[in-house]
Amino acid sequence: MTKEQKIEHTLRTLGTIVNVAHKIEGYSSDTFLMEVSAGTKISSVNKFRLDIANALSVSSVRIMKNLYVYKDKSYLCIEATKKRERDLIFDASLLQDSKIPLGMDNFGNLIIWDITNPSTPHMLICGATGSGKSVCIISIIQYAKLAGFNEIVVFDPKYEFVDMASDLITVYNDIEDIEISMALMVDEMNDLAKNRQTIKKLVVFDEFADAVAGSGSKYLEENLKRILQKGRSIGYRVISATQRASTKVITGDAKVNLPVQICFRVPKEVDSRVVLDEIGAVSLSGKGDGLINSPEYLGVTRFQAFWDSSWEKN
Repeated sequence: MTKEQKIEHTLRTLGTIVNVAHKIEGYSSDTFLMEVSAGTKISSVNKFRLDIANALSVSSVRIMKNLYVYKDKSYLCIEATKKRERDLIFDASLLQDSKIPLGMDNFGNLIIWDITNPSTPHMLICGATGSGKSVCIISIIQYAKLAGFNEIVVFDPKYEFVDMASDLITVYNDIEDIEISMALMVDEMNDLAKNRQTIKKLVVFDEFADAVAGSGSKYLEENLKRILQKGRSIGYRVISATQRASTKVITGDAKVNLPVQICFRVPKEVDSRVVLDEIGAVSLSGKGDGLINSPEYLGVTRFQAFWDSSWEKN
């Protein structure tokens, strides 16, 4: 049996009649677009996720919450992980204006972060070890260099990005240095606002949840919040990244300030819910296989992040 036939047969034996109309082959997963017979509750298919996964010999599958429109027709969409046989290589030519390329979805669409869109100023990235979080951050920084940022600041308490330091990129590792730099950045931001000036500055705060928890005061968290809220209109763009989704840090209010949310593979469904407000990230295959929730896209979208081979050690 083909994978399409296995899906159809499994659901048919469970009383749900579907037709797999299209199979789209992606980098880390395959997408199956299904026509559901009249009279069948589409929501009922969700409860058969593990049965479908068992038929396809994978640990789990993801079913999109919304219908996917493909060639002017709506389909129920199932994504099944697979062994990746090719990488999505960083390509500088994909950068257009200030639209930072993040990766590709299974349909070949470029997934971007538009830093000029007032609805998408800042980004949250979460992912466990080996999920592709750091590789994605490196790719974004490389594109940001090409996009004409005046300055890139990386707060790096785990010393993952020290080799990226350059005339354009400043890297801080010690928590005390991070606290001082963040405070000075708030002063700089206030001066720019007072003088009605703007800047094009990218701030990457890796493992911000751990840094905030390990800080000797609340000033670090408060200063980060100030930059997220006030800095957006002045030209600050912030990426806050973490390996674990702490509900104490990633609150509803925090996510309002971080409207672009990316989740790579995480160990628990609750982590996926904290970041994306839905499950699904536990079924990802790692190494850049991610989900993005952004005002740029309808619903949570699966994509493969770029891999910059010049930073292979990361």
